[in-house]
Amino acid sequence: MAVSDSNTTPQTRPQQTTTILDQQETSSPNLNTLPPLPPSPSQSSDCESQDETPPKMAPSFSSTISFKNYCALVLVIRKEMQDALRKAGEYGQVLNDTERELHQLNKQRAHVLFTRPKRLDHDAEMLTLNMDIGVVETKMREAERERQKWLDKYADSRRSMETTEAKLLEHYPKEWKATGGLVKKYEVKK
Repeated sequence: MAVSDSNTTPQTRPQQTTTILDQQETSSPNLNTLPPLPPSPSQSSDCESQDETPPKMAPSFSSTISFKNYCALVLVIRKEMQDALRKAGEYGQVLNDTERELHQLNKQRAHVLFTRPKRLDHDAEMLTLNMDIGVVETKMREAERERQKWLDKYADSRRSMETTEAKLLEHYPKEWKATGGLVKKYEVKK
């Protein structure tokens, strides 16, 4: 059995109360422990006597890519280029078709204007032709925008292809030349 001593009073600990400000102070870094800032260019002339070694640079992204991955990237970019040219060609065809259609509608409109102004349905026919011409012009502008978008995508892909090929020649010249036949098989025909 535990015997309690009536003479001893339980010791009370001083109560710690922390406020939100106290918690923020403890959680924020101490400004005195931050590393010193590098010297400014005006101060660097004073520090010329110190030997400083340049920091070691991490390997560049292009040097960490394997030859296989470069080749896969080349094939993907070439596929993108072919797709962009195909899409630009499709929209070019749509553009040609709409130009032809617009030319025909303008011919019909001119015919209605100059040969049949005395007919009663002249206004209705002109209104219909003008609406058709407006629809075709809208379709033509949309085709021009889409075609230009795909031509821009082709140009971007071409630039990335040139960059990738330059990196391949820089890092893997022997391997790249050895696969020349394989690469030419996928060459985009102009």
